[in-house]
Amino acid sequence: MSIILVSHPKRRPELTRSIRDLVEALKNVPKGLNIKEFVMVKGCVKGCNYKEMDDAVEKIKKELPSIPIKTPTYNYKSIDGVNGEEWVQDSLSAVWADTTKSDWEPTSYKKHITINFFFIEELKKVYNDKSTDYVLLAEDDQLYEKDTFEHILKLIQTRPDNQCYAKIAWCPYRWCSHYGQKRFTADTSKDFAWGAWGNLRSKEELGLFLRWLKFTRFFESEDTLGSFICQALKRNIEVDNVSYHFGHDRTIPK
Repeated sequence: MSIILVSHPKRRPELTRSIRDLVEALKNVPKGLNIKEFVMVKGCVKGCNYKEMDDAVEKIKKELPSIPIKTPTYNYKSIDGVNGEEWVQDSLSAVWADTTKSDWEPTSYKKHITINFFFIEELKKVYNDKSTDYVLLAEDDQLYEKDTFEHILKLIQTRPDNQCYAKIAWCPYRWCSHYGQKRFTADTSKDFAWGAWGNLRSKEELGLFLRWLKFTRFFESEDTLGSFICQALKRNIEVDNVSYHFGHDRTIPK
């Protein structure tokens, strides 16, 4: 299994808090589950100094020397839409005309297009690697239980035929469906799965996701498209809540 984490500098040390938990969880990977690689992507379009990520990489190397860690960099082209290209405004106008409201404003649109770019580039590598069977997406604002990977192994071993993908971090707010539940099946005809955080896909599920994302990446963000695909396919999402997304909390959990 490969783990992909995308991060960029923030005003709070969220990545440091996330890595603290994730390292402890990775020290408790059960037999039968192999972590092939941990990929940390620096989400800066034009490059940036990101000491917090550098420190996180060193922590992982020191405490988890058996897990290969990669820090890839990417080249950008005009089609990527992350450098203020003229066509971006045309794309925004098309979305506004279709929905009759400004769902995307320029700043958030650029953010999501950038995230799409990073995830797509790395997911394509994973998909083309014959030795990788599963991929876990991680963000820089998640907490993890120490036995997280035992739950991940169980999700893999008990995968139902109609699964769209699995998820280890569900929407944590009171207005979310299944609020407070630990393990459940999300019915995508009525439950919406927010977030890329904690999404677990098999090679087959990843291939299907990439085919859809290829044609919709300029109109939908990765963290919403995944749920839309499941709705269209009438497939469910298996959830085991062993990770918590704290990015919208007022303070970073201790």
